[in-house]
Amino acid sequence: MAKGKYQDIDEIIFQFNKRIIDSTLDIVPIYKPQIAFYEAYGLKGLMAYKRTLEYIKENDSISLGDIKGEIYLPLQKCMVKLILKGILKRILLQ
Repeated sequence: MAKGKYQDIDEIIFQFNKRIIDSTLDIVPIYKPQIAFYEAYGLKGLMAYKRTLEYIKENDSISLGDIKGEIYLPLQKCMVKLILKGILKRILLQ
């Protein structure tokens, strides 16, 4: 990866999302990030997803969790554990 301001994929994704959100807050009523995109980047992708949802909330906007899709079994098991513990549920329902 070329050296630049952001080197971790989670930071690159988040900064990209942040620019979109900042540019569209006055015209977009709701944001719907597709979790499958973030899953493709593993845990760092999911951290970017979490940060994006938090940023949307910080800006008094609404997000709709689009969490359907084709996820591979190990990640699916991990997500079930998180849901059962209430971590992912809290993030998505904030």
